[in-house]
Amino acid sequence: MTKNHQLETVSIDALTTAHYQVWSDMPSETFAKLKEDIAQHGIIYPIIVDENYVILDGHHRYKASQEVGLTELLVKLYFDLTEDEKLEIAHKMNTTTRELSRKEKIERARKLRSENRSYRQIAQWLGVGKSTVERWINDEGVPRGTKTAKSSDTKQQRESEDHLRLIRENERLKRELDTVTRSYNEQKSKLRSLEDEREFYRKYSMFGSHDKGIKIFAHFVGLDETANVEQVDKAFRKAKGRAHPDAGGSTWASARYNSGHDLFKRIYKGGAA
Repeated sequence: MTKNHQLETVSIDALTTAHYQVWSDMPSETFAKLKEDIAQHGIIYPIIVDENYVILDGHHRYKASQEVGLTELLVKLYFDLTEDEKLEIAHKMNTTTRELSRKEKIERARKLRSENRSYRQIAQWLGVGKSTVERWINDEGVPRGTKTAKSSDTKQQRESEDHLRLIRENERLKRELDTVTRSYNEQKSKLRSLEDEREFYRKYSMFGSHDKGIKIFAHFVGLDETANVEQVDKAFRKAKGRAHPDAGGSTWASARYNSGHDLFKRIYKGGAA
């Protein structure tokens, strides 16, 4: 389904629910784990809403977010969806992200068929083959869940393996996200340092000589323009100590004194520590 959509961060109070929670509530133990994960990491997968901020998929994430006290949520906002397209999202997303039982899928298939939905549409919404839907709906004489023990065990094993694959994939994506976030923060810190260094060079170049340039550094550490190299160096060291976070300063101020001192030493002390 290709429709116009965009990501937004919105107030949790802007979201509403309607009739699109078509599947049963997840088990309490699973919901408790979901709450714990959201409390630690926030919402990783956006909640899907229509243009009126009615939730189409993500009801449990929404409820868990309310209970842990989140005030804003990331949503994927779809525009101009038909009612059938909204219902397709409500059905299909859960069949790929939740471990739904065969019995629950059969009951949902029969409910949709009673609404005169086609076999093909039901199969698409539930993520199964058309022939499977036909068998579920037309095999009225066979009590639900009474397949042979071997067939039932094989089905349960396959569903369990699918669930484990989803868990592993989710963990892999989280690790990748953490790696990207760390890399981004490191690059941002490096860029900030380079920008600070460039600014020092720009100010220094305005004076055109070491004798005049040292005045910039003297002012930077609170000394008079007549201060010499040793006095400025000593003042830098004291300023760095005061600005350090362990001494009650800030990371921002400490980084700027460190950058300034490094530039000062390269120019006036030959890079000496």
